Amino acid sequence: MSRLFLYLLVITTLCISLAFAKKHKDTESVLSEEDIAAAEEERITANALKIGALRVSSDNVLIPDASAEHPLIISNPEDQPLCKPDVEIHPSRPIKVMEGYEVLVLTNAITNPRKMMIDPANHVLVVSPENGVYSIRMDKCGNSDVQLIVSNAQMDQPAAQGIALYDHHLFVSTANSVYKFPYSDGQHSPTENGVKILTNINPDNENATPDVAIDPFGHAFVPRSVADVHDKLDPSQAIIKKFNFRLIPERGFDYNTDG
Repeated sequence: MSRLFLYLLVITTLCISLAFAKKHKDTESVLSEEDIAAAEEERITANALKIGALRVSSDNVLIPDASAEHPLIISNPEDQPLCKPDVEIHPSRPIKVMEGYEVLVLTNAITNPRKMMIDPANHVLVVSPENGVYSIRMDKCGNSDVQLIVSNAQMDQPAAQGIALYDHHLFVSTANSVYKFPYSDGQHSPTENGVKILTNINPDNENATPDVAIDPFGHAFVPRSVADVHDKLDPSQAIIKKFNFRLIPERGFDYNTDG
């Protein structure tokens, strides 16, 4: 009888030990997954800091860190010219560059260029008040082709200063409005079906040059003007307004009452 009791005691002890071991193993497994996730998060953050950037939101959007010693600059060395252009284009006006740098003129055919930006496909977009928005496409040697993709005829006023890209659309400002056009990265053909999404920026000043800038979250920042500033202007007009371009009302925004 005592021997049977001893056997039962040993078996019970083994069962309890196995149960605790399994529970401990499961706990270790859960903790390991958490540790892996935390380590991956630290790795992503560290890599971003190394290149002068920050990861923000649940999507880990990469944005420049203005406080870094060397903030992020989007650059793809493999996309730089590997050879010389077939025809050298001379600048319309003499320019000087720092020692050690070279200049490649892409075009001198755009009249009075203003704001310029580069889309994710490395196409250069340039605003010209006389005509609209141009796309400049380059081959591997730096030969460029210039195409007008947004004409002033598509808007109620000539293009002013602002262009911005967000959510597969190109945003263009006039003196009084902001228009939204469908756009694909690298697009080099005219865009159509523009929609006026913001108005009343400068209803009484057709010479104003409002800009538009859009952050990664769809917040648009629009000043009344970025030029011709002088002390005779009404101080109340020196403003920058923020609009949510992720949720644009059907009627569009009114600069005076919205934002």
